[in-house]
Amino acid sequence: MESKVFAILVDKETAEEENALLSELSEKIKNHGCESMVLPPVERLTDEEAAGILRRIITGGIVCAGKNINKEYKTVVPGTESLSDVEKEELAAVNKILDGNLLTYHFQPIISAETGEIFAYEALMRSTLEGIDISPYKLLKYAEMTGRLGDVEKATFINVTGTIDERSDEIKDRLVFINSIPGAKLLSDDYVDIESALLEHKGHVVVEITEQTEAEDAALRAIKKRYDSMGIGLALDDYGTGYSNVINLLKYMPSYVKIDRSLLENIDEYPKKQRFVREIIEFCHDNNIYALAEGVETAKEMRAVIRMGVDLIQGFYTARPSEEIVDTLDYDIVREIRRYQEEYKVGKKQPIYVPDGMGRLNLSSIEKIGYSCIMIGNEGTELEDIVISGYRKLKINAYMEIKSNYKGRITLENVNLVGEQGKPCVAIGENCDVTFILKGDNHFEKGGILVPESSKLKIEGAGNLNIFLDGVCPYGIGNDLESGNGDLVFEQDGVIAIETKGNNGVCIGSGKGGKIALNRGKYNLALNCGEGVGVGSFYSDQSIHISNCEFEIELAVTKGVGIGSVDNKAKISATNSSVKCSIEGTEVVGYGTLNGEQCDIHFYDTSIYCDMRGDYITAIAALHGETIYHQDRASVRLTGSGSHALAFGSSDADCDTIIYIEDSDTGVDINTACQRDTYAKDENIHIRHGKNRFIINGYPYKHKVVYD
Repeated sequence: MESKVFAILVDKETAEEENALLSELSEKIKNHGCESMVLPPVERLTDEEAAGILRRIITGGIVCAGKNINKEYKTVVPGTESLSDVEKEELAAVNKILDGNLLTYHFQPIISAETGEIFAYEALMRSTLEGIDISPYKLLKYAEMTGRLGDVEKATFINVTGTIDERSDEIKDRLVFINSIPGAKLLSDDYVDIESALLEHKGHVVVEITEQTEAEDAALRAIKKRYDSMGIGLALDDYGTGYSNVINLLKYMPSYVKIDRSLLENIDEYPKKQRFVREIIEFCHDNNIYALAEGVETAKEMRAVIRMGVDLIQGFYTARPSEEIVDTLDYDIVREIRRYQEEYKVGKKQPIYVPDGMGRLNLSSIEKIGYSCIMIGNEGTELEDIVISGYRKLKINAYMEIKSNYKGRITLENVNLVGEQGKPCVAIGENCDVTFILKGDNHFEKGGILVPESSKLKIEGAGNLNIFLDGVCPYGIGNDLESGNGDLVFEQDGVIAIETKGNNGVCIGSGKGGKIALNRGKYNLALNCGEGVGVGSFYSDQSIHISNCEFEIELAVTKGVGIGSVDNKAKISATNSSVKCSIEGTEVVGYGTLNGEQCDIHFYDTSIYCDMRGDYITAIAALHGETIYHQDRASVRLTGSGSHALAFGSSDADCDTIIYIEDSDTGVDINTACQRDTYAKDENIHIRHGKNRFIINGYPYKHKVVYD
């Protein structure tokens, strides 16, 4: 190394107090093959300024520090005299950023190539200085020029680990990748501070380094050893460029290998790139290393790397860096990742079919192709009318995807789809407004229709729709048990038949509920589950309106509800309809809520039937809460038997049950150890006019009724 001179300015009168500092300065300077000298002072340096000088020297800087006649702190770096005015301005800005630790960080999601879920984030350095554009590249360039890479290194580790603490609710249990500069030289105290911060977060961070030259192998091995001893994962960045080779990879044996963008750009078009990348991925898998495709920018690139078996994906196509820590990806991207993962698993390209220019798709054209995807809105267009047609004996192993933001009408004519177990036959994207027009007989097997919370589905037409489900947590029309459903509007004239078998299931609705309007049509719903809901939700308040419908519901569950909510409030109204519900189980309610604190039910101009078999069962009620029941001009038949069988209201005598029956034909026939059909207080039973018969355990039962 050529000889360089460091000039250190101190107060001569207090130089003796600075002996320790000067001694350390001189020793460090000699270790860098440089000379040092002490200059006469203009004014005493502050401790902060002296520490700044020491830091710059130990990290390899070339510094002349002093005070000019205007008493402004000034740093002159030999070798920077040739910089342009713009570059000098940028250099000054970088020093200001580093002096004040004016660094912020954006977070880019790292995605699981199997599930499409966020696996981790990479913290990417940004500067907060206003007025001057200082990119990360420029910041590192000038920091290296002035010997301040150590400042960048320490600030990054301390700042990012601090952010993990401050934003733990957003980051959750996901990892954070922190970029490290292997060549940065640090003070001994800085090493201690960084290691302390990393040890406090060792279950949440991965240190990311770039592969270096052979001359730096010893240093990198020391880094690897240090992080291994701390239990910190190591990621090797930019693999496939520079000095990358398998020998080096064997030396470093990181936990993650980030395959460089240069190898992934347009990889779908270059077989040689594909072979090389596939070899990298296979090597990683053979050595228990995660293979991460970095810089993925197109759907074709993403599809190619997923089909090669990559574990993780990072790039602009999946999610850009942002100050906001995003919790989920774009809905369509997740579905796309999962579709490509399915291709990888089955080992073949998954055909995607789109309607022709006239908006038509004949399923007979894909009969012999195998598992496929029918894509609606693939090019981002909003087609008003699409027709998908088949014939009754034609069964296609396929599913349908409707891209986000699609708005249009889709005619299903004798469509018979067999989807994949546990996945929907029809997956509607976010922010869609879709109308299905049913013609003929349509059948979906293994999966139903997914309607996310932001979307709307309307069903019309004189045709029929039959959905057959058999899985862990099946749902017919709506969403899964962890989510809510979008608006569901039924105005068809045909029959919708849904049959579900599994652990927990719902025919129409979802786990967290949503709008359900049953304005017309015939419905045959059958559930044979551990827990189940015919129409409604599991966990949320549920409001349901039924008009001009014919319903038949068969519920064979341990716990469940025919129409309403399992765990929350229910509000149900029915008019000009016929609703029949047969329920069997341990704890079951025909209409209302099982565990919710209240239900409000109003039947008018409607025929209601409920037949019950079980232990704690009630036809119309909040089983463990307050029931308000209105019945006007209705025909109601409630029959059943069970140790705690009731017709109306809660099985808890302390819970209020209020009953209004007017101008109705009511028949109750219950066999129960309760010796009554309701725990409603006499003053809360209001009956006017009509024909009303109550039979308990084979004997007529006369309520003490308040006639209004």
